[in-house]
Amino acid sequence: QLVGQAARALLTSAEGVGAASSPVSGSEILELPAEGGSTIGEALTNVGLGIREKLQVRRGMVMAAERGVVSTYLHMSQAPGVGSIGAVVALEASSKGDVEGDRTSKVAEIGRKGAMHVA
Repeated sequence: QLVGQAARALLTSAEGVGAASSPVSGSEILELPAEGGSTIGEALTNVGLGIREKLQVRRGMVMAAERGVVSTYLHMSQAPGVGSIGAVVALEASSKGDVEGDRTSKVAEIGRKGAMHVA
């Protein structure tokens, strides 16, 4: 759930949009807003205290596909957005028309299968 909050905050921030893939430092992620008025860093600390583990965010990556899709796969997903390991794959088409309409879901499914093999 916390990772989802960080991802949504990155997507809505001005810094998180632009290049096809842009690295984001762990400190930038920790400063993003979380639900309830706290930051991702504060929420991560609270989760760590609850499970008595030190949780860290080292780095992240914002991915975009201008003429394609970004597909994800979560292994052993116990709930939507929760898994033990995951992978993200960006697929670019030669033209925008290649991923419009019903083709989008087919390309996204190919990306999901590719991400499953990466994980």
